[in-house]
Amino acid sequence: MLTRLLCIHRIRARNTLPGLALLAGLVITCGEPPQLTPEDELRATLLEIIEAVEEGDPRTVLEHVSFEFQSEDGLGYTEVQSIVLTFLVRDERAGARLEDLSIEPRSVGRGTHEVRARVVFAMGYSIREAHQPLPPGAARYEFLLGFTRTEKGWQAIHGRYQQL
Repeated sequence: MLTRLLCIHRIRARNTLPGLALLAGLVITCGEPPQLTPEDELRATLLEIIEAVEEGDPRTVLEHVSFEFQSEDGLGYTEVQSIVLTFLVRDERAGARLEDLSIEPRSVGRGTHEVRARVVFAMGYSIREAHQPLPPGAARYEFLLGFTRTEKGWQAIHGRYQQL
């Protein structure tokens, strides 16, 4: 499509300078990928975390938790790391499915975005697909997390969770 537009413009162009300006504008406009909103980036981050749980990849999960993380009940990064490793470094796989997600920007502090996520976990089952029935023993949790963008990407800096 771009090539065809350029050929048509070349045929019709009488003045070289405006033709070059149009060409540059077309290349710049057509060559740039669409910009994602912070909400789109966070949605992708949460899906990446769910995928990492399903794959038994604690490193990827923990990359999205800041060393400065602090929960309302006193959990810091070390405690979160211990929980993640307990469930993901074992013979029996942990399954996870994101059921609901809402993201709200907050201008307080470091440009934090508040994330409310409802996640289902099941030991020994892959449950990432929404059409899959939940196995016995599956547990639903609600996470309320504050994420901020760092040089490493989006990281949780505070939060809490509860079993539903």
